[in-house]
Amino acid sequence: DDDQVRIKLNMSYSVHDYKLIAAQMYEKYIAYDAEYEINIDGFNKRKYQKLMSNTDVWLSNKRFDNLLALSTLFQPCLDQMSSLMLASFLNWKNSTEYARLQRS
Repeated sequence: DDDQVRIKLNMSYSVHDYKLIAAQMYEKYIAYDAEYEINIDGFNKRKYQKLMSNTDVWLSNKRFDNLLALSTLFQPCLDQMSSLMLASFLNWKNSTEYARLQRS
């Protein structure tokens, strides 16, 4: 329930405000040629493009007119970025450089 989420998180922004913020995040991090484009798979990239590339269509999308849906909107991005970072960390941890640092 949106009211419970709003109270728990002490939020003063409206759903519309959060949808605008989400659109800005899409433009900055997910859109093709975004300034800080993150590495996500093509399926999700196309999903976000279809969902958010037209801001007016995005703002009128009733499926995301609740805070719970918005709070999980970018979860696939977070999961993929975490997975990529973990893989890179494990590669580094198995490197000679890491072993050398452990000895010093």
